[in-house]
Amino acid sequence: PASDEGPVLPELTLKLSLIEGRNLVGVAGAGASFTASVACTVRGETIQSTPVPMADGVHTFGKEEQLVLPLDAVLVNELVAQPIELSFYQHEAKGNHTTLVGTSLLHLDPLLAEASMQEVLPVTRSALVPPPPAPPAPREEGEGEEEGAPAPDVAQESEGSIAVSVELNRALVDEEDHDIDEGMLRTLHVSLDKMYNLPSKWVLGPEQLEEEHPFAYTAKVTVPLPNGREYPIFFPGGTLRR
Repeated sequence: PASDEGPVLPELTLKLSLIEGRNLVGVAGAGASFTASVACTVRGETIQSTPVPMADGVHTFGKEEQLVLPLDAVLVNELVAQPIELSFYQHEAKGNHTTLVGTSLLHLDPLLAEASMQEVLPVTRSALVPPPPAPPAPREEGEGEEEGAPAPDVAQESEGSIAVSVELNRALVDEEDHDIDEGMLRTLHVSLDKMYNLPSKWVLGPEQLEEEHPFAYTAKVTVPLPNGREYPIFFPGGTLRR
């Protein structure tokens, strides 16, 4: 059916569940208990859990949010082309001060064919969180050991993770829509590896180290859509190499 403003778009119901975080590390380092929350943004809508304390290494967020969105090619591109970034914050006991302690990326590609997905995602620590301890240096045979003594138990620090699930009222793309012979919706995968012949002012100096270069770079690819619209795809975090 159509109205004066164009065809009526079907609705997509998206329910995002931020379930729990395990072995998250705060500014005091591994093993220290702290209160945390998790947040992300979907289609301009901010979804944030309430701050919860750590119990036995687990933050039980239990946050569910349901969004109702008009389903069209633009929405499909927005959900699939760029991952949703989850941000983890440490909350201080007094005041409203928060500190970003980690991030994680949720890729929604499986929803092109399935109406639900559940993932356990690794968490990348922020620069304000102490790095994991270096592994112990290897010892020479017999060094510092008594005959018959058991080998020392070196605890390995577990990496943090977040359990999430996404449920839709339908898959983003119907199975029959993958039939390109019928002229229906196509999927386009764009990857960007390297760029060559950069402007001379971007090139590293003869004695400049790669890690000393002060800039990161973002590439933009524009994909044409129906009705004269365009969809931009961004590739952030590019680094300069010799």
